[in-house]
Amino acid sequence: MCKDNKKGEKKEFRNQISRINHKYFSESKRIVNRILTKKRFNNLEIWKIFRIFASCKFITKMIRELKDIASIHSGTYLSSCPMGEVAYIQLKDLTMETPETTATRVEYLPKMKNQILQKGDILFASKGTSLLCKIFNYDILAIASSSLFSIRINDQNIMPEYICWYLNHPEVSTLIKAQQTGSSTLLLHKSILENLKIPIPDLNTQKKIVKISKLQQKEQDLMKSIAEKRALITNQILLKCIRVND
Repeated sequence: MCKDNKKGEKKEFRNQISRINHKYFSESKRIVNRILTKKRFNNLEIWKIFRIFASCKFITKMIRELKDIASIHSGTYLSSCPMGEVAYIQLKDLTMETPETTATRVEYLPKMKNQILQKGDILFASKGTSLLCKIFNYDILAIASSSLFSIRINDQNIMPEYICWYLNHPEVSTLIKAQQTGSSTLLLHKSILENLKIPIPDLNTQKKIVKISKLQQKEQDLMKSIAEKRALITNQILLKCIRVND
């Protein structure tokens, strides 16, 4: 009789857990759908989407160390050569719109063969406080400088754009900055990146996160452009007022 009672209690407990999971699943889907119908997003909302995707049962998620899903290489120090055929990508080039034309040039050497960048490689700052991260997506012969790490994803089920988004996230940047060393110039050891644990959702979820992130960046660019044009118009109007008064 006691055994039957215990079995009944265990069954009821499992049913309660199942109801809780179902409730959480439904609520999470409502939150995601509500956020995705918005036209504008901020970092907190995108992070909420990711957290919900990563924690719900309907998403397959794994925690992987970066070294297990990618090869990470330190950049090389080289002397510039104005007539060189290789673009020498430095930290400053990550903020340029056309690094393929503005980057310093270096002469090609046979030892560079395994260091030549490929489309889809991730470039990550190894020095300073910016910790910029950008996808290399150019059809040029290029090599990373000593101020950068090059990261090449070796798993076809993981998007480089997703990893780049994750590394660029403010919370992750804060975590990495706390492990930098140095006084005048902060340095990041390769082992910190290698051992960084990254939640990997399924490919479909990765695509959604990347798409939302791109929309957010597009919005920021448009808002910046609008602000610049508004300032230009305002300054022209004010200048015209001065000229009229004169």
